[in-house]
Amino acid sequence: MLPSFMDRTYVRKRFPMVSDHGTMVRDPNGVPDELPFVGIAQPGTGTEDVINRNGAEVVKTIWAVDPHVDVHHDDVVTLADGDYFVNGEPERWDVGVQDHAVIRLSRWAG
Repeated sequence: MLPSFMDRTYVRKRFPMVSDHGTMVRDPNGVPDELPFVGIAQPGTGTEDVINRNGAEVVKTIWAVDPHVDVHHDDVVTLADGDYFVNGEPERWDVGVQDHAVIRLSRWAG
């Protein structure tokens, strides 16, 4: 059983895909499929644009209670401070009583 502090509900959004000149891309105007899941978000390390000085990457990590939660690369997860993109496939930890998933999130601010 994972710690009881992992009790926050988040929403995964998966936008429909459309063809853009033969390439499938996310339709930001489409209605997303939404899925609630439980976990806890933690801050992570990001990068800063030191050349142009026009922003920084904000990184967060969610520890999800369900190791098989339906979250994939490029989905969107809504946190209290905005929407974040899932950065890569979640890490699935099937270790027995503490099974969980680690979901890396990021967004550009600036």
